[in-house]
Amino acid sequence: MYDADKSANILKLVSLSLINNAGYIDDKSGNPMLYKRELGAESIVYTLNAREITSDLVIFNLDRLIDSIMYTPQSKNVFFYFLITGEKMLVEEFKHALSDKFDECYERGLLCEAIFVDSDNLSYSTMTGRKPMDRKLRKALERSLDNLKTSSIDDTLDKQKREYVQMQSELRPLAKVGLFNVAFVLILVNLFIFLVDGYIYFKSGVMPLTELGIQNNELIRNGETWRLVTSMFLHADIAHLAGNMLSLYYFGNIILPHLPKKKFLVLYFVSGLSGNILSYFFTTYLSLGASGCIMGLGGFLIYAMFFSKKGYLFRRRGNYFIFAYMIAFNLLYGLFVEGIDNYGHFGGFFAGLVIAWIYSRSNKEKTSA
Repeated sequence: MYDADKSANILKLVSLSLINNAGYIDDKSGNPMLYKRELGAESIVYTLNAREITSDLVIFNLDRLIDSIMYTPQSKNVFFYFLITGEKMLVEEFKHALSDKFDECYERGLLCEAIFVDSDNLSYSTMTGRKPMDRKLRKALERSLDNLKTSSIDDTLDKQKREYVQMQSELRPLAKVGLFNVAFVLILVNLFIFLVDGYIYFKSGVMPLTELGIQNNELIRNGETWRLVTSMFLHADIAHLAGNMLSLYYFGNIILPHLPKKKFLVLYFVSGLSGNILSYFFTTYLSLGASGCIMGLGGFLIYAMFFSKKGYLFRRRGNYFIFAYMIAFNLLYGLFVEGIDNYGHFGGFFAGLVIAWIYSRSNKEKTSA
């Protein structure tokens, strides 16, 4: 006798696992659909109970998706998964009924795959016979089915529900980040110093703040160590200032919702200081600017996005092509243009990576305590 609740519970379990472990978001419209946009790639998973739908309904939706390719070219960049759960005989019937339609989809250029979950044997198969392209989806699905082989569905489902509640609490920002956040305050300070120095230069022909604060390694060796810090607040021209401040505001608004202000300031200043110290040991020319600080923020984000367990908190925010351009431009531009403090850039970048690792370790220790 077939347990009608089993497929429904397996579908709930897999859906929660995709949200918790694969970066998918629940569609709030009430449709049985999960959505993910990560680093420019889009995926949609339709979660379907074979006991509650018909193959004709799936075919109807596939026809609509095929038509959408003709009128909305961006649909060609979306991968559609149809996750169908049911007892062995029923999913085999679906696979047979949908075979020709999926062949047509592939021929028409629709990026799609059908995943059939056998609730009797706790296994899955695909229409193409290949593993799902989304590695995280595949691992989340396999992990869910493996867990069901050793634990009851109620216990496994309860565990995923607890993880979901915890993840949702983590997704909520630590604090609301408005316009006047700590990054914006740093921008105002940099702008104020630039305007004051520029005004004095306009009146007298000298730039006292730059002369007192620029990184001059010879003067630093003679005891003027404050220049390692003050040079972070000085900029050569308006383009130099604008580039750094736009990057600061952009990165700050991604990081600050999930990092306390004090930790953000530590990240900012330690990155800038690290870049200036590296520059002190390996260069002889004068240098100034907040680029080391900015590259530290970039290094922090690289680690947070790709190496931390909570990477989904950061991968869901921002335009990643702009982000990649900013990092690559600042790191590589100086290799081909004279007068760029490459050591300051690389020093700040790697300091940001290290600080992100330290923060990540400290969070793990707090969680396990």
